Amino acid sequence: GDGSGEILDPTPTHIYTQNGTYTVTLTVIDNDGTSDTEVTTVTVGGETSNKAPKAVVGGPYSGKVNEVITFDGSASYDLDGNIESYFWNFGDGETASGATVTHSYSKADTYTVTLTVTDDDGLTDSSTTFVTITEEKKTPGFEAIIFILAITALVAISRRRM
Repeated sequence: GDGSGEILDPTPTHIYTQNGTYTVTLTVIDNDGTSDTEVTTVTVGGETSNKAPKAVVGGPYSGKVNEVITFDGSASYDLDGNIESYFWNFGDGETASGATVTHSYSKADTYTVTLTVTDDDGLTDSSTTFVTITEEKKTPGFEAIIFILAITALVAISRRRM
C-alpha cells in the first residue's frame, strides 16, 4: 500500500513510516500454482496516535487587590510531543501567554482562571481554578491618629468646663 513492493515470506512484517490508510494485498499460492487474493485496508496512526496535552493550572490562588500574583502552568505536559503555547484567561477580561505569568486584580472577588495549552500537533486542553482576591486591610495612618488625638483633647477640655 505504500509502494514498498512484494514481500515473499510466509510471515511477513512491514513498518509504515507515515500515518495514513493503506491498501494491503495478500496473495497465497499453493503447491499446485492455484492462488487466492484478499485485499484489506490498514489504518496507521490517525487520531489514536496523537495524544492531547494536559493543562495543569495549579492553584487555587489568592491575593489582595492590586497585588501581583504568579500563575504557574509549567507542570503541563504532552506525552507524545511538546507544548507550543500557554494561554491564560484571568476571568476579569485580561489574558496572557506563557508557562508562568503574573497578573493583578483591581477589585475584590473570586475569579475563574483558565489555562489552555496547545501541543505541536494542534491539540488543546484546558484546566480551570479559582483566585480569591480580598481588600487590603489598611492600618490607621497618621491622619487617623491626629483625628483621634483631637477628639480626645476636645472631650478632655469639655469635661474640665463642666
